[in-house]
Amino acid sequence: YKGSHGIVLVYDITEKETFTNIEYWMDNISKHANQNVMKLLVGNKADLAKKRQTETEEAEGVAAKYGCKYFETSAKNGDNVEEAFYEIARQIVLNDGGKPVNHAEAGAKDQRKREQANRRNSKGKDKKCAIL
Repeated sequence: YKGSHGIVLVYDITEKETFTNIEYWMDNISKHANQNVMKLLVGNKADLAKKRQTETEEAEGVAAKYGCKYFETSAKNGDNVEEAFYEIARQIVLNDGGKPVNHAEAGAKDQRKREQANRRNSKGKDKKCAIL
């Protein structure tokens, strides 16, 4: 958990026990992860809705309790999988690993590093690339 910027908790909508274990994992996250880690709750096997043992509303309630978003996906047919990963990535970028992001400065730090590396490289040796 340590050093994680984002955690995706996935349970099987057709196996109730996997959903009830979410409480255990959320407790572990609160004990061991960064206080501001981004979390996403995912109910998988949405393609097997007829075998559903956990209702969407129940999962949305747990997600709200822990301050995270909820997605239902199907790994089998790919439904909502990309959207879930894009969402956790978006949250991590917006949160910058627990630090607020100054959107006006976004990318400026990397640009300054590149410029500093270029200045160092132009003094003396003629290097073709820089490691930032």
